[in-house]
Amino acid sequence: MASGKVKGSFETYDFKEVELDSLINEFMKRDTNSDGSLDEQEFAALLGSIKNAEQLKGFFKVFDTNNDGKIDFREFVSGISILRAGSADEKLKLLFEVYDADKNGKLTQDELARLLQHLTKAAVTILDFIEEGDSEVANRLAANVISKLDINKDGEVSLEEWLTAGPKTPALMTLLFPTEGKTEIELQ
Repeated sequence: MASGKVKGSFETYDFKEVELDSLINEFMKRDTNSDGSLDEQEFAALLGSIKNAEQLKGFFKVFDTNNDGKIDFREFVSGISILRAGSADEKLKLLFEVYDADKNGKLTQDELARLLQHLTKAAVTILDFIEEGDSEVANRLAANVISKLDINKDGEVSLEEWLTAGPKTPALMTLLFPTEGKTEIELQ
């Protein structure tokens, strides 16, 4: 992977040269079989800050945009770009896709509860207001969020509802974006 050629093809992602060099180096270091792509294990090693297997699998599926079971460098940079500097809509869409486990374009109460449970686990370390991973709290939050976001009242949240009502829900936005410009996903 010649870094000059790779860098030239990623100008639209607005990375500084040093950032792109770092991404190239980390990608190549984790590509243990040197095939130019990351399988699930290699991707998990790269995003070591995410410990939840379900969440890792969700991110892998979202990053693997051509659904070939591997993440090439272009897919990787595209996903990182959204996490790093994407708009609120882009980040909301990415998160929606990670947790839409059955890929039907809607979040069920169970899927939303898992999302909120993972977010509350992260919030617990900061806010220390509920017991870590408390599924009862996550289910109550999910029911409350669905009642606010489910515009057509079908008991599920579609991507359109998520993107329309999500940014207008301060509590959800605070959980999703506690500090502007930072992401909780760090390369290991």
